[in-house]
Amino acid sequence: MRVPGISSTRVAASVMGVALAAFAVDALAVDEVTVTTRKREENLQNVPIAVEAITAEDIERKGITSFKDLAGQSASVILDQGFAPQDQRIVIRGLSPTRGRQNVAVLQDGIEVGSEAIATSGGSLLINPRLFDLERVEIVKGPQIALFGRSAFAGAINYITRKPDGEFRARAATDIGTDGQLELSGGIDGPVTDSIAAGVHGMFWTHDGFYTNTLTGDRVGDAKGRSVAGTVVWNVTDSFSATARVENLNDEFGVTPYAVMRFNALFDVPLEARSPFDPDGAGPIVGFGPLTTATTVDGVRGDTPNADDLVLAMSEDPRTCSVTGAANCDDYSGTDRDITRGTLTLDWDAGPVTLTSLTHLADANTFQFEGSEDQSANSVQQIPNNFGGTTPVSAPGEFWLDNATNLFSQELRIASSGEGRVSWLAGALFWQEKIDVLDGSLTCFSTTGVACGPILARILPSAPLNVPGDGLTPLNADKWVRDTDHYSVYGLVEWQFLDQWKLTLEGRQTWEDLEVRGPDQDNGLFFGTSAGGPFSPPASDGPGTPSSSGLTTVANSRGGKEDDQFFAPKVTVTWQATPDQLYYVSWAESFKPKGISALLGGTGAFFNTACGGVTQPTCTDPIKDFRFDQEKLDNYELGAKTSWLDGALRLNGAFFFQDFKNKQVSTQITDPNTGVLSPRIINAGAAEVYGLELEATWFATENLTLGLGYTWLDTEYTDFKANTTGAGTISYVGNCTMGATTEDLNGDGNFVNDPNAPTANDPGEVIRFCTTDYSGNELEGAPQNALTGNARWQAPLVGSTDYFLDGDFEFQDDRFASDKNQMVFPSYWLFNFRAGIVNDSWDVMAYVDNAFDDDTVMTGFEDGDIPKFGATFRFLNHGTLVLPDPRTYGLRINYRFGK
Repeated sequence: MRVPGISSTRVAASVMGVALAAFAVDALAVDEVTVTTRKREENLQNVPIAVEAITAEDIERKGITSFKDLAGQSASVILDQGFAPQDQRIVIRGLSPTRGRQNVAVLQDGIEVGSEAIATSGGSLLINPRLFDLERVEIVKGPQIALFGRSAFAGAINYITRKPDGEFRARAATDIGTDGQLELSGGIDGPVTDSIAAGVHGMFWTHDGFYTNTLTGDRVGDAKGRSVAGTVVWNVTDSFSATARVENLNDEFGVTPYAVMRFNALFDVPLEARSPFDPDGAGPIVGFGPLTTATTVDGVRGDTPNADDLVLAMSEDPRTCSVTGAANCDDYSGTDRDITRGTLTLDWDAGPVTLTSLTHLADANTFQFEGSEDQSANSVQQIPNNFGGTTPVSAPGEFWLDNATNLFSQELRIASSGEGRVSWLAGALFWQEKIDVLDGSLTCFSTTGVACGPILARILPSAPLNVPGDGLTPLNADKWVRDTDHYSVYGLVEWQFLDQWKLTLEGRQTWEDLEVRGPDQDNGLFFGTSAGGPFSPPASDGPGTPSSSGLTTVANSRGGKEDDQFFAPKVTVTWQATPDQLYYVSWAESFKPKGISALLGGTGAFFNTACGGVTQPTCTDPIKDFRFDQEKLDNYELGAKTSWLDGALRLNGAFFFQDFKNKQVSTQITDPNTGVLSPRIINAGAAEVYGLELEATWFATENLTLGLGYTWLDTEYTDFKANTTGAGTISYVGNCTMGATTEDLNGDGNFVNDPNAPTANDPGEVIRFCTTDYSGNELEGAPQNALTGNARWQAPLVGSTDYFLDGDFEFQDDRFASDKNQMVFPSYWLFNFRAGIVNDSWDVMAYVDNAFDDDTVMTGFEDGDIPKFGATFRFLNHGTLVLPDPRTYGLRINYRFGK
């Protein structure tokens, strides 16, 4: 059940109230906004697509410096944070990229620059979060694969950078704020010769972070970085030009300020999932995992606590501790990245047609090192270390990724001049991504109540000390490789078949070749109370490799190739009723490609007696299906773009219905070799989303401008069944239909024919699971109501200098953290205010963000099926929450000279 928030009726009434009030006022005309959403320059109001444009003035004035800031400008866009900075998920119109590729294409000057992460969801690691030297940002809502490429499943965000021309201009700016916030940026553009113009822009920024880790006493969420970009435009002839751009990003992000929402409710394990109460009496599956004798599961339900009610107790890096205890420990290092990108754009105006070439190269090296958050339920334990003393250990895992990514793309496009009743464009794209990842991440469970974490593998006296940054690689690092080749052709034809009517047909045919290579299983370390027991260290690190430290390495490699193809069409009918009234209806079909999962989680290569009595490294995993299918989306949309009062009021809106099939989501399956729960990506059956978007911009007077945006969503999984053996998942969903399958675990050719009667020779060949039904649940991450608004008053002060008062707000309704519909992110309001003076050359403004210090947690994720052993076997499921930014103050100063 959804936690009540502001009613959609009240919000809609507020929107309409602003619109009706506008009709009583004579005002100035709204400035025309130019966008390139359809690969050509057009007035925003003449484009039959739901698109919002954020200008350079807006970016500068509001201090928009991140994805999160950008998302706050649109009621239809949300940014969610998973574990680690690379796991940022852009949500448009309620469609969350739970797993697989991002739903939203991120482009720079029309070139896709996003990537897909390995080991987590998300794909923002190669995108510059600090926005500088921008002309505008376009947010395009709804499926846009035909024009924006491979990742525009639910929409696209396009960053348009400034281009130097024949005019000299320069800019210098600073932003000084609370908690050590400092930003310095600047740039200069101008002519080099009569035909060549060039520009250089740069930025340096730093921030101390808002929160303190109670375990280490250090600030977390700190960050610093620098960016530099150079652009050259060469007008070779009157009809041919070349634009080259090179940029480098070098950033360091401290660990994200996570806190734990401890379990607050007991969930009953359905009778069908319990042993020996399951209908056929076959008992639990192998290993310690569910199906289980446990009758209840500890979990989280309802609203997440506010930040002030949470304890920030994040895992310390034991390598930094003294021998005396936790007082001298430091936090994990966080994330470093170094990205170099180059683009070359060639434009040739050949009269009847225009030819365009877009070339992109990117080389990125990123390193991420974070510990799993402290769970609060486990006390800090003292473990012997290499220094002859003890080290406090509270981390149940470490996240260690060394990532090298290379991107290359080449696009060719030809477009008509746009004259006459028929206009068209056609193009082809080749896009290639190559990723090499060393994954030294580790997970570990406590089997007897004694602290057990992956750090043990690096601090035990028998193991060499490996410190990231000293040139050493963790002993257990797994090598992942993923190569993606994309080929596509696309086209658009627009036919004005009547004076006021147009028909637009567009589509893209895509072919993708994917190859993934990696370990068969993640690595980990189990400690037990007796040698040879089910949780003791394995006898070897792999076939033929003696064990010297209790570490396991890759026993078997796995991988595969996946070829995919699809055609994504779109049809739009546009009616230009008057010069100021445009209405459109469209249908689009969108696809997100199939893939091979690189998510392994807790599938440690542990010894387990269930593998026919042999050690795990020689026992293969029968669950080989790490593949998942395409997602498919049909979007039906009715929209309007209207201007009133001689252009003083702009009212736009869209009603849409999204028919969503095969959503890529996560489940958990017990590895029958190890008994350890392992994540899998599967496809949910079907979901539906109804939505309404309204936008109003009103130049009320010569001095006052008002804006308002509203989005309403109604979402539901209409058919979603998943197979799982996770006790937490089964209990959260609250239902189970028992199922079983058989596998030849030993590879001896002997299959069990009767799933209810495993034999003594093949004790683990019956794989039992629950089919859970999520149908009727709401989509995760989709608030029913969202609202944004802004107001600006600007009036003369003295001479050519004006003063201004400026503010904006954001409201977001409560929304579920996952498809299980238990943990809820509650509704919140955020208000930001600015005041200052401005003229053509400079401006000075004071600002306060989150003015009323709202401490509502806005994002995070659920953790599930974490077992606790000892006298009582239980499952401890909790929420991991990202703490919000508190109220901040600051001063921005901008100085401009030249044009």
